[in-house]
Amino acid sequence: MGCPDWPKCFGSFIPPTSVEQLPANYKEYYSAYRDKKNQRFASFLQAIGREETAKAILSDPQVKKEGDFDPVKTMIEYVNRLVGALIGLMMTALFIFSFRQPIVYRVLTGLAWFAVLVTGWFGSIVVSTNLTSWTVTIHLGLAFITIGLLSAAWAYADFQIARPSNVPVWLIWLSAGLLVAQLFLGTRVRSEIDVLAVSGVDRAGWIDGLSFTYVIHRTSSWLVLACFASISWYLFKRTGDRFSASGLVGVILGLMLSGAVLSYLEMPWMIQPAHLLLATLAFGVLIVNGIKSSLSSRYSNAN
Repeated sequence: MGCPDWPKCFGSFIPPTSVEQLPANYKEYYSAYRDKKNQRFASFLQAIGREETAKAILSDPQVKKEGDFDPVKTMIEYVNRLVGALIGLMMTALFIFSFRQPIVYRVLTGLAWFAVLVTGWFGSIVVSTNLTSWTVTIHLGLAFITIGLLSAAWAYADFQIARPSNVPVWLIWLSAGLLVAQLFLGTRVRSEIDVLAVSGVDRAGWIDGLSFTYVIHRTSSWLVLACFASISWYLFKRTGDRFSASGLVGVILGLMLSGAVLSYLEMPWMIQPAHLLLATLAFGVLIVNGIKSSLSSRYSNAN
């Protein structure tokens, strides 16, 4: 919530650096600004039959609460939006250039481009609802859909230049399914942490306040590790690709290590995005290898 409006930041494309640059009633102004947007979003939710969700958004006092200006948070959010805009421009260029490519590549990049637009728009909903947990989760899910589509396009292009993957298809998609389940459990854990943080519990008490979902999330990570290790073994044995094999193991070990640090060192804030980044890398790698292995299997059967 470093920028309470969207796409601008405090009404400007160059954000303020001190509270003195803002009007005295900035909290009331931007709370009312977000409330108007939430009313429009609530009308949309009601139109698609989500009346309870719409009512919760309009009645939750936390949604309307406006925090104090924080220049660090403002710059973090501003940089996030600049990167998002750059991604949007790059995705548009990628989609335009894809028209010279085969239809499969065009469809994948076109869907990825559309997913980026939807993700950007939904980011405005995340802001207007004051980081409501379910909107943050959907925003993350949309980003992962984009990553999955881009990874699939990458895999298709890589396969076309004769770099297939010889890993069993079933193993990759099993690993992908387990990883997606882990991501879902992780979002549930994050939602619980959001509740604890809002209620005033400090970081030292977050782990103790979590439900059994956290235990499942932590324990099932060993299944994901076993699957990734098996994929790495196949990559090394069948292709001799030591770089990819060791890189895949490194990603999943880093994911587990960062999770252990979060668990035993009171959730240090800098490790939280690192944990998510490693999960994103693992997801992309699985999609790439899954698509390439599926194409390899189909090509072998056709011959």
